Amino acid sequence: MMSTKSGLLALLEKSRDGVVSGEEAARRLGVSRAAVWKAAEALRRQGVAVESLPGSGYRLAAGSDALSAEAVRAWLDDPDTPLRVLAAVDSTNLEAKRWAIEGAPHGALVVAEKQTAGRGRLGRSFESPPGGLYLSVVLRPSPAQCASAGLVTSAAAVAGCRAVSALCGIELGIKWVNDLFYGGKKCCGILTEAVTDVETGAIEQMVVGIGINYTTPEADFPPEVRQVATALFPHSHRAPVPHPRRAPVPRAQLAAQVHRELLALFAALPGRDFLEEYRRRSIVVGRPVTVLASPPWNGLATGIDDDARLLVRNEAGDTVVVSYGEVSVRL
Repeated sequence: MMSTKSGLLALLEKSRDGVVSGEEAARRLGVSRAAVWKAAEALRRQGVAVESLPGSGYRLAAGSDALSAEAVRAWLDDPDTPLRVLAAVDSTNLEAKRWAIEGAPHGALVVAEKQTAGRGRLGRSFESPPGGLYLSVVLRPSPAQCASAGLVTSAAAVAGCRAVSALCGIELGIKWVNDLFYGGKKCCGILTEAVTDVETGAIEQMVVGIGINYTTPEADFPPEVRQVATALFPHSHRAPVPHPRRAPVPRAQLAAQVHRELLALFAALPGRDFLEEYRRRSIVVGRPVTVLASPPWNGLATGIDDDARLLVRNEAGDTVVVSYGEVSVRL
């Protein structure tokens, strides 16, 4: 059963453009107005910016961005979704894999304020400073979805683009295979991992990790990362804030929207319908690329096939199907 504190935060999250009176909160939560006041005080002690307006009621302060289980759950379609929200974790993917092995069901969601050992593809580290949104989702595929497992990362890229478009009004580009770009710089990385049966080698569950640089201050990126990465709404510790717009929604709402979009695309994965959007958002197709193989080679990216593999015409004029690895493209 939801506590009064959790219920009040859910009401305030859903009423960000207005004020919730103490009387209305008490009625909807089935408690006394004194209990509502105590819940508001408890939320403040927890660090949630709850404002009390004499004669009016309660609201969340403008720009408040509490990332808590109560806040995320307020925006989820299913309030019973298994959920872990952590202040810090080594990696949301590692946490989700541990949880999956323990029996976490399909759709279980891990969200963190910060990763201390964030990971990207090919064993790289993933910088995870505060202000970002780091989440992982446990997926339990059907046999048909297992047969299309190679498409999951591409579907997750489209899910991230759709979530940001719906809530932030920003259209992102996709750099094959798993990076989302904004203004010529990377703003989101995706890592898909499978948990397999030791005896059969069959995929038992998958974990999809998505890290979005949301309000991350640019100064918090290491100098070498700052050249290639950006945030959607970079915050500054100095005035004036350089970005012309404040983040339009809290990270909790964006986390729930990414979760919603990913589960919908995963359910329809075998149909491959999302690939049309994946191709449309590509920032690689039609550009000269370097395929970072051993040794690297140059070519022209000409398309993406129905298995989300990159088609590259090499210098000899032959089309090569690139199914894994990485490419470099000059934007």
